[in-house]
Amino acid sequence: MLKRFKVPEKGNIYKTSRISYISNYALVTLTIVLLVLAWPYLQLKIFFTSFADMLPFAVFSAFLVIITFLMEEPAIEQMMRKYVVTNNEIIKIEGILRKKRMSIPHGNIADIRVKKGVWGRILNFGDLEITGIRENIVMKGIKNPDVVYRMIENKVSLMREGFIRKGRQLGKLDSLESSKDLNE
Repeated sequence: MLKRFKVPEKGNIYKTSRISYISNYALVTLTIVLLVLAWPYLQLKIFFTSFADMLPFAVFSAFLVIITFLMEEPAIEQMMRKYVVTNNEIIKIEGILRKKRMSIPHGNIADIRVKKGVWGRILNFGDLEITGIRENIVMKGIKNPDVVYRMIENKVSLMREGFIRKGRQLGKLDSLESSKDLNE
């Protein structure tokens, strides 16, 4: 029996950077400080005899859940999403158990934008929004988004130059340009 192996896409692979979650780490620090300040007032008990005994334990558990979620969100994000930039397309693969694949060929890219917040400008991370004809891909929290932007722009311009040269060789582009001039 033959086994099928999924051939990974060849290209540059990008994932969400942990540094893009710096606000999560600041919130974790704030939550720990609040927990330390509230600790003397909690009076935790293992066995509950009334609702008043259970309330401090519930508050402590809520703090732990918030801290755990904020600390693990970057790791979950990195497992769930990956972005691949190949010579022909940009691919977004997301999901853990059920994978969803979305791609935009370089020829269908209408616009590319880089978004950086204050921390993103300081620590050099940000979002890259790629707008296609039908779909959009947002590469969230990647390192060096300006470098990735220039790389994709170069690939898109090379793709378009190739189409222009190919069209001129076939004589189709010249007839399209002359009909465009007549319409103006």
